Amino acid sequence: MIGPLELMALYFEDNGRCRKVLSELKTVRSGGLVRLLDVVTIEKNRSGDVAVIELSNMNAELKRPEPDEKRLGLFAQENVNLAAEQLPNNSGSALLLLEHSWLSGISDISWREAAVTLLNEYVSPDILARVERLRNCPDRVRKENCNES
Repeated sequence: MIGPLELMALYFEDNGRCRKVLSELKTVRSGGLVRLLDVVTIEKNRSGDVAVIELSNMNAELKRPEPDEKRLGLFAQENVNLAAEQLPNNSGSALLLLEHSWLSGISDISWREAAVTLLNEYVSPDILARVERLRNCPDRVRKENCNES
């Protein structure tokens, strides 16, 4: 059974930063906790020209292929075009389809036992930042100062 899937769309104000995601994908993939099913990067230059690069077959060595706008894997071309239209000039986006393979066993049991998902939410980055601030506060000042920030 396949693990839960997550679709993630990242926005970068500078289109060159989008490429940094590609190097991090090697690390994520090598850990075995997440399987990358499809990755599409969209870069819009200063004049509004768009380059769409799809990386399919994430089991192969992760390399930056030549752009091929006709070959879009699991992402529908209409969705990629819509994302590209919404980008301001000189910006970029990365669309990631991830399988949380570390949860595949739980997914299998849930499916076989006809479990009903009651909640499936991610904690927002704002809450994560607050938790991180609290975690880094000394115990003696945690209640007084850290809860306010």
